[in-house]
Amino acid sequence: MKKFINKVSSLATKACVCLTTLVASVVSMVCPAYAVTINSNPPDFDTAAGTLLDNIFSIINVIGIAAIIFGIFSLAMSFMQEQPERRTQGISCIAAGALIVATKIFLTKMGYIS
Repeated sequence: MKKFINKVSSLATKACVCLTTLVASVVSMVCPAYAVTINSNPPDFDTAAGTLLDNIFSIINVIGIAAIIFGIFSLAMSFMQEQPERRTQGISCIAAGALIVATKIFLTKMGYIS
C-alpha cells in the first residue's frame, strides 16, 4: 500500500509540474498578442503600460494559484505519509502562493500602481 501511495504521489507531482509548465507557456504566448489593441491611432503610453501590467499580473496570479494547489497537495500527502519536512514545504508553498496572488493588492495599497 505504501508503494502505491508513493507512486501516486510521484505521478501527481509530475503531473502538477507538467500542468503548471503548460499553463505558464500558453499564457506567456497568448498575453503579448493582446497587450496593445491596434487602432487607427497609436495607443498612448499609459494605456499600453496599463494593459501590459494587467497581463503580467494575470500571469503572476496563475503562478500563485499553481503554487497554492501544489502546496495543498503536498500538505495532504504529508499527512498521509507522516513526513514533517513535506508538511513544512506544503505550508510554505501555500503561504508563498497567497503572497504571490495578493501582489497586485499590496502594490496598489502602497501606491506603486494605480
